[in-house]
Amino acid sequence: MDRPVTGPALIRTTQLSNNKGHNLFGPDGKANRNPQTRLFATPFAPPGGGSENQEVFIVGKCDQYRHAVTGIRLGNYGMVMLGGSYIVEMSTTTCPGQNDEFTFDTAAGTLGFRTGAESAPLTVEVLAQLPDGSMRLALLAITTSSIGRESVHFNQDCSTLTFTHRGPAATYLLVLGSVGSDGRVATFYSGMEQVEDGYTIGYTPLDWSSLNGVKVTTEGPLTTRILAPRGLPGFTC
Repeated sequence: MDRPVTGPALIRTTQLSNNKGHNLFGPDGKANRNPQTRLFATPFAPPGGGSENQEVFIVGKCDQYRHAVTGIRLGNYGMVMLGGSYIVEMSTTTCPGQNDEFTFDTAAGTLGFRTGAESAPLTVEVLAQLPDGSMRLALLAITTSSIGRESVHFNQDCSTLTFTHRGPAATYLLVLGSVGSDGRVATFYSGMEQVEDGYTIGYTPLDWSSLNGVKVTTEGPLTTRILAPRGLPGFTC
């Protein structure tokens, strides 16, 4: 197994590793066969084929992963990781020689991204499955930069979604969704919001089953407000 290349030579995976120093690929670009240093993760091709410009990896639970990619040509690409009770997904743009880094903590459900581009559109999504079978979704769309970093995660009981932005002030939008154990679906759309460098923003729905209002807590400085949903035509959870 060589390092995967997305689509028609759009990007290549430089390395997939964890915080224990284990790597999926060796220096030669082939699968790492050393049982002492090998990372127990695998590329995955969905039965339906998926997108030709998207990589999918299955990884272990309760671990921290770093996924590094290098651009081969100009285009859009995406990445999905499945681990523990979380599925995380991101999509952005690349160009020749661009180095991007994606991190995923499968225990905490934390997704992080840093781009090598001066500026790049980014969409990240975290899907969490709760013990009762219900699901919670968060989708963030923002423009990020090489001097910044974006981080999104649910807290331990998935009651709050937290977003941290590093880099120039940016406009973003956030979508929250839920599917109850009874199949009931609810959606919350923030509308366009502004975030400053170094700010952390927490979104705590008043009721995940209806998502008719969200408590928004911003740190840097500390402020709290209640945000009513703004319609997002065509979005389904």
